[in-house]
Amino acid sequence: MNRPGQRITRLLMRAVRRYLVGPGQRWSFEPPPQNWKPPPVERTSLYLHVPFCRSCCPYCPYTKVPYEERLIDPYTQAALAEVNWWADTIGPAEITSIYIGGGTPTLALGSIANVLSLVRDRFRLAGDICIETNPADVDDVTIRQMHDADITLISLGVQSFRPENLAIIGRNYKPAVAEYALALLVESDFASVNVDIMFALPDQTTGDVIADLVHAAKLGANQLTTYPLFTFPYTSIGKYLHLTSVRMPDLRVRRAHYRAISEWCMEQWF
Repeated sequence: MNRPGQRITRLLMRAVRRYLVGPGQRWSFEPPPQNWKPPPVERTSLYLHVPFCRSCCPYCPYTKVPYEERLIDPYTQAALAEVNWWADTIGPAEITSIYIGGGTPTLALGSIANVLSLVRDRFRLAGDICIETNPADVDDVTIRQMHDADITLISLGVQSFRPENLAIIGRNYKPAVAEYALALLVESDFASVNVDIMFALPDQTTGDVIADLVHAAKLGANQLTTYPLFTFPYTSIGKYLHLTSVRMPDLRVRRAHYRAISEWCMEQWF
């Protein structure tokens, strides 16, 4: 699509979005009003964000900073203070599940263990704990620490088993690293091991996407999550795609990927 065509498409998308959600919808987070407090809560879930990464993926739009050991303690103290504030404010609610995302949360498992201990003291934890991790950060020590923290669900950000796709999204390891990490997790008695797989990557074929899903399933993943390449304009890959000739596949190809994924899933489980 040429640049005038892209501008028209963006304008149409903004108009549709405005029509569907109304003109008052804000698309960025803002601090709550001063002295705001939530009402008492009986049951809720908890998301814990850990922003540290050894290597920041260019497509990731989430809050992240390069990993430095000196940052762990200030982060831990801030997270503990946050848990205490919510407990003081909403009361000892039942926590139905905890999801720990990032960043790469497994870079700060000691910190996470301290936070989870306080959550158990201040709330009533009744559900599973899930954590994200990256293939290059999985080893025997990491697995032992996750078990010690009673983490039962793992989400592994494989994205692709093809070296050319890993290079496009800034993953600086070989597919064998992801294969080893997945095999290690599957053998380690977690209740569930999810694998993230990306589609709609530049030059990626439908066959490539299905081959990644098949490979993850053969290696023992019991849950698969797929999502297209992020191209938010404020991410580095968004800027990269804007400045070069590299582009996501067009809408027709993306739809073909999505249909193929849906059909493959239906064939496996129904």
